[in-house]
Amino acid sequence: MAAETTNISHPVLNPSTRIGKEQVTVTTPNQLALRRFRRNKLAMVGCALVGFWVFIFITADVLAPFGPNEQTSELNKPPFSVVTEEGPFMGRTHILGTDNLGRDMLTRIMHGARVSLSVGFIAQSVVILIGVPLGLMAGYFGGIADQFIMRFGEVMNSFPDLLLLITLANVFEQRSVWAVFLVLGVTGWVTMSRVVRAQVLQIKQMDYVTGARSIGRVRVGLCGDISYQILLVRSLSLSRLVSPVQSLPKQR
Repeated sequence: MAAETTNISHPVLNPSTRIGKEQVTVTTPNQLALRRFRRNKLAMVGCALVGFWVFIFITADVLAPFGPNEQTSELNKPPFSVVTEEGPFMGRTHILGTDNLGRDMLTRIMHGARVSLSVGFIAQSVVILIGVPLGLMAGYFGGIADQFIMRFGEVMNSFPDLLLLITLANVFEQRSVWAVFLVLGVTGWVTMSRVVRAQVLQIKQMDYVTGARSIGRVRVGLCGDISYQILLVRSLSLSRLVSPVQSLPKQR
């Protein structure tokens, strides 16, 4: 008699498990999440938009019709205006018009997208590298380590990141973008650490963790169980990190 196959969803069993004569096919939490993501039309549209801006980020130098700081005598022109002055730009079209200095708006937007995406990839990476380990230690060990990390986070959270960024922009004439990202990461890890700590405290009380410890397992994997919360906090805090950068004095 052929073995029966059953599809179940279980977070503990391996993806392919045989129980007696029955072959059990297990759907992991990551597979379930990916399946829900593919079925969500709004999520797919958002993913396409992010992919579009990443494409612009990579190919801005090639696709942009003008240089980001190249100027013409066509000031404050409406969209689809054609350059009429003699020179290397004669005959080109400003698809989105020009600003008050004669710079092409489409080119400025394409190159400006690099700043926002850089904040998302670099500053958020600094936030994760600092906040996740500290949150794990605070929630897992507790006691003095928890108190020290949380109090230190409250001190760091008291510093206004916008004030630090403005000070940095005024101190350095040629301000370093990497320094700006570092300030955003150093001042933005507190929320991430608190979310990770709360999740670890909750997971520590779950039955599967208690069962793993009862059979002698000293180390219990927690990063996979909190990965969704990390992604959620990262996506929600992106706008908070981009806003201070847009408030800095603009280069002319």
